[in-house]
Amino acid sequence: MTQGRILYLLHRRDWDSTRIADVLREIGYEVEFLCHSDGDPLPGDVSAYAGIVVAGGVEGSMRQPERWPWLMREMDWVKSIVEGGDVPVLGLCLGAQMIACAFGGEAGPRPDGLMELGFYPIEPTAAGAQLLGGLSHVYQAHFEGITVLPEGAVLLARSEAFPVQAFLLGSAIGLQCHPDAKGRDIASWHGDNDSQLGRPGEQSLQQQLRLSDAYEDSIQCWTEQFVKQWLAMGSGRAQAA
Repeated sequence: MTQGRILYLLHRRDWDSTRIADVLREIGYEVEFLCHSDGDPLPGDVSAYAGIVVAGGVEGSMRQPERWPWLMREMDWVKSIVEGGDVPVLGLCLGAQMIACAFGGEAGPRPDGLMELGFYPIEPTAAGAQLLGGLSHVYQAHFEGITVLPEGAVLLARSEAFPVQAFLLGSAIGLQCHPDAKGRDIASWHGDNDSQLGRPGEQSLQQQLRLSDAYEDSIQCWTEQFVKQWLAMGSGRAQAA
């Protein structure tokens, strides 16, 4: 018997190989993929879902969201869901930036052009110790990051290069990192980011694959626990109601 349905918003249809979706299925959830940037409509009523995941993407920028009409629509849609507060939302990379900026935060590149493409450590804050404790290095694939959190957001983790790696805002958690990237899929992720290759901070593909082997087990273990904690945010609200 299924635990419920999860709506997983992709920004490319073929990006459906994801650790987060795998873990959700393993614990009994049905995962429904949707790609609005490729024409799928955004549902107006999301009350039937136990959670919503907003994935990353190589197109779209919070600096000029008007260039991508689908991005503007997704921002408004996500904002309305978080304001409703009934369904937990998880934003990954672009998805996290989308949530932050929808509520008045800011995102953009570093002045020196430094990016994160590969495995890097993150540092949980005191507020993020329970959710993010035990996560050492995790995969990153971004050259823009959240620079200003919106009012009311709680910083959960930071890194040396980017000040916001995770945050909590109402019913939403935003992760700049990519625990959804798994194992040897890293090679295709590297290729999908070919337009950003050569920036300072990029790890070679060989280094990324070596580090993937080193950290795969710890990331898998952490993700299994994190997904349960994230979904509990929604069940807690339901019980309180």
